[in-house]
Amino acid sequence: MPHLTLSDQKPIAVFDVLNALNIFWTFVLFRRFYKKFSIFGLGIQIFALLFIVSRWLDDQNGIRTNNAAYGLEWMVELAFNGISVGIWLVFGESSLKNRVKTSQKVYYWLGKVIRGLAILMFVAILVESLFQLSQNSTPQPGKLYSISIDYRSNSGEPIFESDSIVSSLWSDLGVREEINQVKISRKMHLNCSNYYMEHPFEGTIVLDAGMPFFSTVWIPLFGLLNSREKGGTFPHEVQFCSYDRLGYGWSELGLEPRDLESHYVEMRELLRVSNTKGPFVYAGWSYGTTLAQVFYHLDADNLKGMVLMDPMSTTQLQNQFVDYLQSGISSFNSLRMIYPFGLGRLLSDNLPLEAGFPDERVTEPMKSSTLANCKKFNFPETAYRELLGLEDGLEHLRVLEDNSTNKTQVPTVLLASSVFESEGGMELNWKRISEKIGGWKKVLVVEKSDHYLPLFNVNHVLNSITVLLERINR
Repeated sequence: MPHLTLSDQKPIAVFDVLNALNIFWTFVLFRRFYKKFSIFGLGIQIFALLFIVSRWLDDQNGIRTNNAAYGLEWMVELAFNGISVGIWLVFGESSLKNRVKTSQKVYYWLGKVIRGLAILMFVAILVESLFQLSQNSTPQPGKLYSISIDYRSNSGEPIFESDSIVSSLWSDLGVREEINQVKISRKMHLNCSNYYMEHPFEGTIVLDAGMPFFSTVWIPLFGLLNSREKGGTFPHEVQFCSYDRLGYGWSELGLEPRDLESHYVEMRELLRVSNTKGPFVYAGWSYGTTLAQVFYHLDADNLKGMVLMDPMSTTQLQNQFVDYLQSGISSFNSLRMIYPFGLGRLLSDNLPLEAGFPDERVTEPMKSSTLANCKKFNFPETAYRELLGLEDGLEHLRVLEDNSTNKTQVPTVLLASSVFESEGGMELNWKRISEKIGGWKKVLVVEKSDHYLPLFNVNHVLNSITVLLERINR
C-alpha cells in the first residue's frame, strides 16, 4: 500500500506571492487614502489568506481527498484577487492623485509598481489558466479508467487534521475526514489495440515509457505495426497496450509520493479495472524497465517475458547518476514555477528532448501530441515529483531484489543503445539485472544510437519484441 507524505496537488507558489503582494499593497501603502475600500479589500484578502494557510497545513499533514475542494480554493482565490485588482483600478488612482503628499511620493510610486506587477501576474495566470482549461478537451487516443487506491500516512497519524478554519469547514462539509487510511480515485489513460505479429501471444504486451515521457513515445511503434496486414508473414493478432502514469499525458494528476511503489500499484490496478487480459509481456524503456523488474519480483507467474530498453537498475545509486538526478530535480523545479505565467508554453519549442520536449528530429503526429501534453501544468509538476521519488524507488527495488526468493524463469531481451553500452550500462545495470532475474536472456545492441530508442529506432524495438515472442513460443 503506497504511503503519502504531501498533498496531491501542491499550491502554485506564484499565486500565493500574488496574494501576498495584494495584502501588502492594500494594508500598508494605501490604507490612508481610501479607508472604506481598503478595509473591504483587506477583509477579502484575509479570507483568501485562510486558504493559503490551510493548504500549507495540508502539505505538512497529508493529502487532499477531493479535486473539487482544490478547485474551489483556486476559484475563491482567483475571485478575491480579481475583486481586489478591480478596486485598485477603479478607486485607487483618483484617490492617490488628490491626496498624496510629497513625503509619500516614494510610497506612491512603489505602490504603482507593486500594483502593476500584481495586475500583470494576475492577467498572465488568468490567461494561462484559460489555456489549460482548453487543453483538457484534447481527445485521448485510448480510454480513461477510474482507479481506486488505498493510501495511508507514513506516521500512522491521521492523514487529515483540522488545523485551520478552512480545514474545519471542509470536514463539516464532508470533503475531508480525520482518518489514517483513505481510498483515492483517479483516472488513468490506457490505449490498447490489436496488431499482427509473426508469433502468437494470448496475453497483452504492456509498453511503459521512460521519465519524463509518456504514451506518445510509442506512436512510432504503433504506426509501424499499423502498416502490417494480416496473413502471410503476420498471421497472429496480438494486443499491445500503452498507458500514462498519473500526471502525464491524459491521466489525472497523481498523489505524492510519485515513486516506484505507487507507480506499480497504480499500473496493476489499471490493468485490473480495464479487464486487460493476461498474462503479460512487459516492454519498458529506461525508467519503465524498473516497473518490469518489480513485476517480476512480486508477480512473476503473470509475467511471461520482458523487453528492457536501456534499463535502469539499483547500481545507479552508486555512481554519478545521483548528481545527474539532482540536476534534473532543480531544472524541473524551476520549470514548474514559471508554468503558471505561460512561460513554459512559450519556451517549449526550445526546451531539450531529455526534458520530454520533442526536438526537430521528432516527426508528426508524435511531435504535436507530445508537445500539447507537455504544456499542461501537470507535466513539470509530475516530472519534478517523480525525480524526487526516484532514489527512494530504486532503493525499494534493491530491497525487493535482496529479499526475493523468486526463482521463476522469465525470458528477457535487452535492447541496448550504443550510448548505454559505451557508458557502462552493460557492466553496471545489465549485470545486476541478470543476477536478480532468472531465465533465458538475449542481448541486442543498436549501433550508432542514442538513448531514445522508441523514438528513433522503432524497427529495433519491434524486432526485440518479435525475438521475445519467438522464444516464448518454443
